[in-house]
Amino acid sequence: MSCELAKPDDSGASFGIFYRGNNGVCQEEEYETEDPVIKSARSALILSMICGFVAGTMVTFEWLLCEICCAGVLEGLAYLGAWVIGGATFMFYGSEICLEAEGGQCEYYDASTYMTVACICYFGCSVLLCLYVPLSCLFILVFVVVFYIL
Repeated sequence: MSCELAKPDDSGASFGIFYRGNNGVCQEEEYETEDPVIKSARSALILSMICGFVAGTMVTFEWLLCEICCAGVLEGLAYLGAWVIGGATFMFYGSEICLEAEGGQCEYYDASTYMTVACICYFGCSVLLCLYVPLSCLFILVFVVVFYIL
């Protein structure tokens, strides 16, 4: 996981959902927090990845092996969950870290862009699934690559 989700000031410090950084170098260990917003953002990120993985696995299974009756509904719900819950990860910007920053807000940083792209990919997969085009697997590969970058 990246340490470059939010930048509270110009000191070079940056924060991610799990790790802190300084001048682009991430710390090895996860930082401890009692902030419920950060804990919720962590949960949202993990749940979003699980939903995306489950949806991608179901689509790939159907595409490569055989169609399963009514699986499209479950796949669509899993992508919807990944998209919505992935967007909820941005609640991090309402955490104490950002509210105590200069001006009361953090700047978006590199990982914010990757998370936005991942949510767009989840949405794209949902749309393609509605059209039932096998190209949805292309979008699945894209979001997997994006999450490995995070």
